[in-house]
Amino acid sequence: MMRRVRQGLFVFVATIGFQAAASHAATAPSALYLFDELSGTIVTDSVGSNDGSLITPANVTQGTGGVFGTAYNFVSDSASGGINLGNSSIIQPNDDFTITMWINPSSLDSFDRIIESMGGSASTDQGLRLDLGGAPGDSARVLIRDGTGASATIQHSLNMSTNQWYFVAVRFDKDAASDQLQLSVLDQVDAPTAANINNGTSGTNIAASIQTNGILYEAGLDTTVASKGASGTVETSNGYNGHIDDLAFYSSVLTNDQLNFVRRFGAQTVMPTIGWDAEDTSSTTASSWASNIDDGTPRTWNLSGDADTPALVDVSGPSEFRIDKAYQFVGNTGFATSSSPLPNRGDDVSIELYIKPTDLTGQEVVFEAGGDANGFSILLDGDQLKLRYDNDSVSDLAGANFLQVAHTLTAADITDFIQVVAEIDLGNDLIELFVNGESVGAIATANAGTAAGNIGSWGGGNNDALGSGTAYSASDIGGDDGADLDSFRAFDGLIGVVRFYSGTLLSDDQVLGNYQAMLVPEPASMSLLLIGTMGLLRRRR
Repeated sequence: MMRRVRQGLFVFVATIGFQAAASHAATAPSALYLFDELSGTIVTDSVGSNDGSLITPANVTQGTGGVFGTAYNFVSDSASGGINLGNSSIIQPNDDFTITMWINPSSLDSFDRIIESMGGSASTDQGLRLDLGGAPGDSARVLIRDGTGASATIQHSLNMSTNQWYFVAVRFDKDAASDQLQLSVLDQVDAPTAANINNGTSGTNIAASIQTNGILYEAGLDTTVASKGASGTVETSNGYNGHIDDLAFYSSVLTNDQLNFVRRFGAQTVMPTIGWDAEDTSSTTASSWASNIDDGTPRTWNLSGDADTPALVDVSGPSEFRIDKAYQFVGNTGFATSSSPLPNRGDDVSIELYIKPTDLTGQEVVFEAGGDANGFSILLDGDQLKLRYDNDSVSDLAGANFLQVAHTLTAADITDFIQVVAEIDLGNDLIELFVNGESVGAIATANAGTAAGNIGSWGGGNNDALGSGTAYSASDIGGDDGADLDSFRAFDGLIGVVRFYSGTLLSDDQVLGNYQAMLVPEPASMSLLLIGTMGLLRRRR
């Protein structure tokens, strides 16, 4: 088992067999600044090419403790400091966008700029500003202008304190009928629920000229972070003082649930189409496990109604993962079925789970979709973790033929949760299995002893199941073929997180990033010691 990946340590992951290239773009930042650099003047855009630069490196301390890995600490109020991000449309968005970050102010002074792209404060100045608002300067404020005198401003009602982390998000929807501009500010100790995000949001209607023009920016004026003013201005004070971590720019308007996901797991993590997180119990009942992020169609795992019904439990003992609650499956007859089959059964798909088996002795179904002749499953066969796929409508996989990848687990692997990612790549006719951020095998029709063919849809008409095949019938287990799965029964262990990515094949880096995002950060001193020893600058969690 690959244990905790240290902050700052870049790990190269080699795919065994085949590289699964994403077929659809998943919801991810268009620019992301992790603030993990420990030296130098370049501020790296981790997902693109819009790197920033330190304005006065002496006034910025790198490598301080952050929410995710390390952060930057800025001293900029009356000194030259901060970051210049340039004037790319990625960080000067005109139309729909979302900006997220974590801030920890060292001082709370009126009008201190967190993000600045305006040349001044006149009504004819244009662009976007995120600052600490008017007196007494302890609440976040966002201001947008289009240069014609039209503007919109929100000052959030939450009164912030110094030396405390806050999640801040700005959303702008140019064409929305209401609440085009939204500002969310959440205390770090608040429970990560959609209702919490929504309650922490203010909204306003936008002037007609902004709805027509969007946000306009002054030509040649660069956007700065934690600086006294946008590049080229002559402000003498009002630069932000304090820490900033994980600054992300999205080219879409994130939903409340998506904001929650970013807030809990960081901006680097690719957001699933549908996800179930046992930690979010706001919509969970004794008989169901509701999705806490979805595609607009909420989906629920219906828990079996008998003595072995999976129970929501606090995870006992120390764990390296951001998992404090999970569902306890006890084998025998306990399992969960979907209220409706997972969508888009003819598309590429990735499934990500965080599981902790009780032992490695049984034959158990962890997850399955579809049925005997048309479906797939994630199985535990003793110490063998298996991903299995079948589609009898394809001649190459007819009869008793199927695709299967197996990986051997050890007792040490299941002392904590493990990440399991299964991918079905229809375009390349292959399946691939990942464990704890690493590919452990891939197989395609061409190297399975058959001719290459189109493997096609991955789901039949049966409902999908978590923790067992539906009703324990072998014909209900996705991918079963040849009756060799007849003895497989319910899963025995913990399941804390389930994520479904429709039309998306996670890349090696994305699988690893998801895994690292789930790990509890180590103390910054340990990270810096490791990084200093190895000379490597990139983390993740």
